[in-house]
Amino acid sequence: MQYQTSKEYILPFVEDFLPKRKPLRILEIGCAEAGVLKAFTELGHHCVGIELSPHRVKLAKKFLSEELEKEQIRFIAEDIFNIEPDKEFEELFDLVILKDVIEHIHGHEQFIVELKKFIKPDGHVFFAFPPWYMPF
Repeated sequence: MQYQTSKEYILPFVEDFLPKRKPLRILEIGCAEAGVLKAFTELGHHCVGIELSPHRVKLAKKFLSEELEKEQIRFIAEDIFNIEPDKEFEELFDLVILKDVIEHIHGHEQFIVELKKFIKPDGHVFFAFPPWYMPF
């Protein structure tokens, strides 16, 4: 379901905002089993998924084992507030995705400040939340 939603709705929506160069660097915060990121890896992008639950990261690694072998994706099981982007990543991200996760993150004002540290100067953030009709 995550994959289909990403492929059919998220990708077409964000493509107009993203640079045309490939591969792009994509980060998903709260990636769960990484279905959303799979749609991006299929297009050749390099992805990182951050997930608080080690169990869900284990499942994501199983589902995207080929992408892991190709070093096209990386997973981090950690609280987003414990990650220092300048130390953790060689390069910042063109797109940061938060799909159905912002409502689970505490300290929204602090989070938004911290989020800026993950994004390239010309990068974008995609927020989606789970109302009945999601207004991208």
